[in-house]
Amino acid sequence: MDEKQRQYVLLGLAILFLLLAVFYYLYLTPVLEKKQETQIQLEQKRAELAIIKQKQNVKDSRPPQEKLRQIAELFPVKSYDDQLVKDFGELQSISSISIESATFEEKKEVQATELAKEIVPDKASESPPTAVETQEKVAEVTRADLEKYLPTSSVRSVQIKLGVKGDYKNIYAFVTEIQQMSRYLRVDKLSFNQQEKDPFNPPKDTRLQANLELTGYYAPQYAALLDKLPSVNVGPPSGKWDPTQYGIIKKEDVKMPSTP
Repeated sequence: MDEKQRQYVLLGLAILFLLLAVFYYLYLTPVLEKKQETQIQLEQKRAELAIIKQKQNVKDSRPPQEKLRQIAELFPVKSYDDQLVKDFGELQSISSISIESATFEEKKEVQATELAKEIVPDKASESPPTAVETQEKVAEVTRADLEKYLPTSSVRSVQIKLGVKGDYKNIYAFVTEIQQMSRYLRVDKLSFNQQEKDPFNPPKDTRLQANLELTGYYAPQYAALLDKLPSVNVGPPSGKWDPTQYGIIKKEDVKMPSTP
């Protein structure tokens, strides 16, 4: 191969490499960059999809809101003593009794599994109807629902003591109304106070006096599960004078104006 032919071969190789370089930079490089960009976008979409699936799994693992709201009526997220006072006030009007005293005291926590057994016993026929069985609002709440959706930890309890006055029939009507409330209140004790009868000095108030002990439960854990917390309907003050807001005035402390 002479010198001239060698030059042609080298020129051809140079042109070939030049064409390859042009092809690489003008066509192959954009394709590779586009591929890399597409892979990055695909990874981002996969990450977003994984987050969405994770959120969906968390949402699916939460109890159904309707079932949760039904159980939250039995066991609210707070003790709501003010709401109970309002409810008792309405029930005393319905039952024609009067509440003379009321105390609320926090008690020990109770295991939720034991509470489910207490509310819905294994054999309902062997036990008297409970609050759950008499409430239309939560009639769909079963023992399985309670065991499934009650907090795995313990729930808190509050002891309520009421001193009431009324006829025997009306007092029992008051207790029945309490058992039919949407909130579960366990009736622990109902006792009547015997009044000494004096034939020479009959009492002006012939109504019976009774002491009623109740236990209510509440589960703060529900606050994080409920989409919307239940509203508490505590009305404004009625405007009536409350004698307990001032100190007791003794008779001897009152100075009567002197007559001229």
